[in-house]
Amino acid sequence: MDKAMALTDGVGYDYVYETAGNTITMRMAFELAANKAHVCFIGTPKKELTFSVKEWENLNRKEFYLTGSWMSYSAPFPGHEWTDVAHYFATGQLKYDPRMIWKIVPLSQLGEAFSWYKERGKVKGKILVDSEK
Repeated sequence: MDKAMALTDGVGYDYVYETAGNTITMRMAFELAANKAHVCFIGTPKKELTFSVKEWENLNRKEFYLTGSWMSYSAPFPGHEWTDVAHYFATGQLKYDPRMIWKIVPLSQLGEAFSWYKERGKVKGKILVDSEK
């Protein structure tokens, strides 16, 4: 934590993504967040998360935005859900409403896609990363 916070001179980060679903890393995400930051939990938590009064006060004072993002997986990765869905999309047997996806970006442009979050209101929904392009 000290090294991570030192990179921002103790201010914290504007965007923090937590993907482990572990209570320790979830708490770390809240600590690493700067005031008015965006914190996003991606995936599934493994245990309940509770806060001390001091931690709760810190969360309230930072006034950050907390969002979550759905993620589907199974073990061993990639599980049958991934390969089944890819097959059904490829054959046209599974269709989705294009309004569900705001943008599709190739993996090579992922950095650019993250930069869109710096402009308030620019991102209007889910971003799908196409690793095939």
